[in-house]
Amino acid sequence: MALNTPVAQAATDVSQVGFKAHWMIPPGGDNPTGLRLDVSTDVNFAAGTFVPNFENRLVGAGVVAMDIPGLAAGTTYHYRLRSEGAGGATSTGSNVISVTTTAAAPPPPPPPQSPVVGIGNVLLVSGGMTFVGPPNTIPLVMLQPQPAQPTPTPTVSQPQHRPPAAPPDPAEEARQRALDQAAERFRQRIHWWTNLGLVAIGILILIVIIVAIIWGGRPSL
Repeated sequence: MALNTPVAQAATDVSQVGFKAHWMIPPGGDNPTGLRLDVSTDVNFAAGTFVPNFENRLVGAGVVAMDIPGLAAGTTYHYRLRSEGAGGATSTGSNVISVTTTAAAPPPPPPPQSPVVGIGNVLLVSGGMTFVGPPNTIPLVMLQPQPAQPTPTPTVSQPQHRPPAAPPDPAEEARQRALDQAAERFRQRIHWWTNLGLVAIGILILIVIIVAIIWGGRPSL
């Protein structure tokens, strides 16, 4: 009896880096001593297109599935099998199953760039402009490209000439100091007279109290 030709079945566990190939051996015919598995990126299994370690790969006779690892994402692969009998004789090739690995996820968008602060002698590029900070300065430059701005019409401004400040007048300064000193003496005198008045009022109240006590203690005539 001839060897049974395996029947390749749909793959499962498809991911970005591999899948699991499935097959079956139909009943009848000679039982194979093993299987030969091919996995290729070419549906015709041309030389040089086989997945490493999966060209004529020997598989045990009782095995009906195998993981195919180490594949590229978003790529179509094809697999087929042959039964192998005693003495190395093989059956005809099975049907071909094609499976495409999962495409790689797109990279996340870059985070918004925040302003970068650099200290002197740091080269910063922003919107096509280059800035070299002088020593001991802190330039603040946005690294994200800036939209083009309309070129403003240049305006010519006339230089403003300010007269030099007049030097201080010594006589005026002396007069101001004399006024400040006189005001200070006046404030001191007011303070002194205020205190003196308060003391006098206190003494007068004390005298009134003493007189009231004396007159209140005299016997009536």
